Amino acid sequence: MTALRPSRVVIDLAALRHNVRLLRRRIGPSVKLYAVCKGDAYGCGAVAVARVCEEERADAIAVGDPEDAITIRAAGIRLPMLAYGVTDPQLAGEMAKLGVIVTIFDHDGLAAYGSAGSEVDAFLELDCGFGRLGFTPADIDAVAGELLRTPSIRLRGLYTHLAAVDDPVAVAGQMTLFADMAAALQAQGVNPPERMVASSRVIAAYPHLDLNAVNPGRALYGLLEGRYAQDLEVRPVISGIESRIIQVKDLAPGMRMGYGGADPRPGSPIRAAVVPIGFAGGFPRNFTDGYILVHGRRAPIIGMMSMEHTLVDVSDIAGARVGDEVVLLGRQGSAEVTPADLAAMTGLEALEILPRLARGLPRAYADVAPDPSTLASGS
Repeated sequence: MTALRPSRVVIDLAALRHNVRLLRRRIGPSVKLYAVCKGDAYGCGAVAVARVCEEERADAIAVGDPEDAITIRAAGIRLPMLAYGVTDPQLAGEMAKLGVIVTIFDHDGLAAYGSAGSEVDAFLELDCGFGRLGFTPADIDAVAGELLRTPSIRLRGLYTHLAAVDDPVAVAGQMTLFADMAAALQAQGVNPPERMVASSRVIAAYPHLDLNAVNPGRALYGLLEGRYAQDLEVRPVISGIESRIIQVKDLAPGMRMGYGGADPRPGSPIRAAVVPIGFAGGFPRNFTDGYILVHGRRAPIIGMMSMEHTLVDVSDIAGARVGDEVVLLGRQGSAEVTPADLAAMTGLEALEILPRLARGLPRAYADVAPDPSTLASGS
């Protein structure tokens, strides 16, 4: 931790390496691995994550925000990069200049990239029942004709986003649509080499749907839950949230305690500690039975979090003093706050709260040197 700002989120790049290698072993060497770095790599830092993915020999990365693409390229990372669809057709010319594989998901985008004035690599996104972006079966004839008239669009592949992954019947229906649309394009002479439908939970639960390319996100960062975490034993990359106590004081009975803080010990004095972390870092203001770890013990959160401060009850923790490390996620001594614990306290899924915190707090990176004998391409 720095002396000036003691709060931080710990990003475990060794866990990321483990997850990339595990995913490579799971899909095999013939399936391309598009490592998803959207949302500033789920808050973990797009450049740091993309560099590890390059070292571990992922085939490509995928981003949402074009600014992430610019930042990654400026860092000298040369992996092929797929940009998901987030821009309107007016920006097609600018996107074509980024040297990324663009996503084309509607007729306006197809026309815009066709007239962008330069060649562009692209994926078509197909809508097989998610209802978000993508061409539907009714679009296929017109799309094929337009692509055949537009040699400046070099089509690399087709992908879709599968909905209702927990329902095998729904997944099978969507895959039938995907196969039908791909076959219809091929019948008209449009047959790009890559097919991609498998995100993290699909890789875990439907290995036959790896096809020849996959794009894991939450598995890459160890954010799988439930049975998917059992099927694919990834490690959490957002591994810790830490700070230090900046004040300890005695509060007399009846004193008001922060914003909306009910007296947790009516009629008794309270030993309270202030931790310099709050909702500006990504936490919600209200917790349900919230606590942090101090000296390896639970210290209950008093009231709502402020923007930059949290008040906790350390009455039962002898010796708590200024400068002591506190843990909001991770292990301290024999105690631990797990992602599931934090999700229960905040009312938010780990998939939502952890990337939010990773983006809102200073990052500290932990890593180990890669073992050449276990690099992803050779495992």
